[in-house]
Amino acid sequence: YHFDGVISPFFNEGAAKQGIYSYKFFRQRRIAEFYAKHMAHAVQKYYKDIKFDFITFVCSSKKKQKFEHCRLLTKELSVNLNLRVVDALISTDKPRSTQHKLGFENRFENVHNAYKAKIDCRAKNILLVDDIKTSGATIDECARILKIAGAKSVYCVTAVVGNRQSER
Repeated sequence: YHFDGVISPFFNEGAAKQGIYSYKFFRQRRIAEFYAKHMAHAVQKYYKDIKFDFITFVCSSKKKQKFEHCRLLTKELSVNLNLRVVDALISTDKPRSTQHKLGFENRFENVHNAYKAKIDCRAKNILLVDDIKTSGATIDECARILKIAGAKSVYCVTAVVGNRQSER
């Protein structure tokens, strides 16, 4: 992996799974506050010795998407952590398959070279936000691109991580 660490306050099971899917697919915006609060607690606990320069997020692969769930989650998290958001630091325009329909190795192939950094990240410590970590392919590719753009470190936080049975 190219990222320096990843944390999540919840496993993707039970109420946490139901909540993240309600937020992501049914646009239940108030759920972002709940996840952001718990994500902030995890960041403060596990990344307490890291001084982040800013926070950003994995951008949506769908052009003209009106509800960007990772952007809203990041904005809520930035308030909890008092971190500046760099909006749209990473962009994508490569058409690709939906990740959740792919197997482990195909997920990495699907996102390879799908993202690009839009600004110089030289010597920056970046906190990268995504909603779900399953294989880690998406955040890994984003971290790789940010490091090519000069990032010193890329630490990730997601609302949920693959359930316990699927963890390797």
